[in-house]
Order: sequence, then structure tokens, then C-alpha cells
Amino acid sequence: MIIYVFAILAQGTFGNSKELDAAGFNSYDFFGTVPRSMASLFQMMCFDSWSSQIMRPVGNVYTFAFFFFCFFVSLASMGMLNLLTAIFVDSLSTLSTEDAIQNEQMEAEAKHKMVTFIEETFQTFDRSGSGTLTREEVVKALQALGSAEYQHLLKDAGIELETIKGAINLADLDGDGEVAYHELMHGLEQMEDKPTKRNTWEIISMVLKVDRDIHQKLARIESKLDLLHRSSANRACKAPPDDHLDKTPLDESRLSK
Repeated sequence: MIIYVFAILAQGTFGNSKELDAAGFNSYDFFGTVPRSMASLFQMMCFDSWSSQIMRPVGNVYTFAFFFFCFFVSLASMGMLNLLTAIFVDSLSTLSTEDAIQNEQMEAEAKHKMVTFIEETFQTFDRSGSGTLTREEVVKALQALGSAEYQHLLKDAGIELETIKGAINLADLDGDGEVAYHELMHGLEQMEDKPTKRNTWEIISMVLKVDRDIHQKLARIESKLDLLHRSSANRACKAPPDDHLDKTPLDESRLSK
């Protein structure tokens, strides 16, 4: 569009110019028609002898041609630069999108391997088939997973033994040592999730709440201890001392009897 607009202006201004022809510049060859003007301007935009072959000969006859062609070259160069930048950014965005899709597929495959491995391992050690591992079965499963036989299986599944231990501790909320399959998978998902700002604020809120509860309980304990101390002190003040006990003399006649 820029080339077309400037080509119309150049054809109307420099095309078939007797002054240019008299100066030895073939005006028709370069600007005689709109297509010829577009070709000449494209040559200038590509910096192909644009100054010595076109701008200077025309500018020597028409001084304003220097400003006209310089403005066109600057504008066209910026347009070309923006076009190349847009192409580069689009290509980079496409590559990033493809990489993201590929990473998602790889993560999905790794997660599928992990789920399959956990399910098979869980079924192997769940002797009763109840869907829950007892404390003894959990201990046996962790001992087996720590052996060399399972190391390559863990590596292929993309999971570490410490992650499984952490998931078991996270799933065993009541601390009875028994872990259900769905609880274990939920714990693994939580272990794999990336922390967010919301998680951080939730943890801070929980810590502050526990801290407030501890301080309140300590305050109640101190209040009760203070009350006990005061009560003990009051009883000690009301009790008669040993020196002032009423010592009634024994009747000698009763003793004689």
C-alpha cells in the first residue's frame, strides 16, 4: 500500500518530466507509469543503487525529491522491519506453542506411566484386595520399592521413592498407618502440583490460626495456674498455725482411772 501510494505521487511528479530528460535522466523509464514507479520505489526500498541512480539525479533537478525519497525509504524500511519482526514473533510463538503442546503430551505420558505403576504396585501388595494397604503392607511395599528390582521401574515411571513416602504420609490423615488407593493417588497429585500464591496464603493463615490457638490455650493455662496459686495462698492464710493450736490440759483424775 505504501509503495502504491508513493508510486502514484512519483509518477505524477517525476513521470515524463522534460527537465529530468534534459538532465540526462530517463524519467519515463523510472516513473513513466505507476507500475514503473512501483518498480523504482521497490528498488529504492531494497537499497539497490537507490541514491546514486535515482535520488541524486532527480534531486539535482527537483530539490524536494531528496525529502520525498528519504521519507519514503525511512517509512518503507520501518514497514519492512515491522513485517520481519512480526514474522519472527509469529514463528517464535508457533514454536513455543508446539513446545508447550509437546511438553503437555510428555507430562501426560509420564503421569500415565506413574498411575499404571502405582496401581500395579498397590495391587501387588494389597493381599486382601480390599483397596486399602494396612500398616504392615505399607512397610513391605516401601521396603520392596527401595530394592534394586524396583529402582529402574521407578525411574521409568518418573517418580522417586521419597515422593511416594511423602504421598503416603499425606494420605494417612488419621495416622493409623492404613492408606487407601484413592487417598494415595490424591496425595501424589498434591505432591506433584506446583505451589501457588493461594497455597502460600492458605499455609500462612493456618500457621497464624494455630499460633493464635496456642497463645489462647497458654493464656487459659496461665490463668488457671494463677487461680490455683491464689487459692492455695488463701487456704494457707486461713489455716491456724501450729503454735496456736488449743492445747487442753488432760484431767489427772481421768488418767488415774
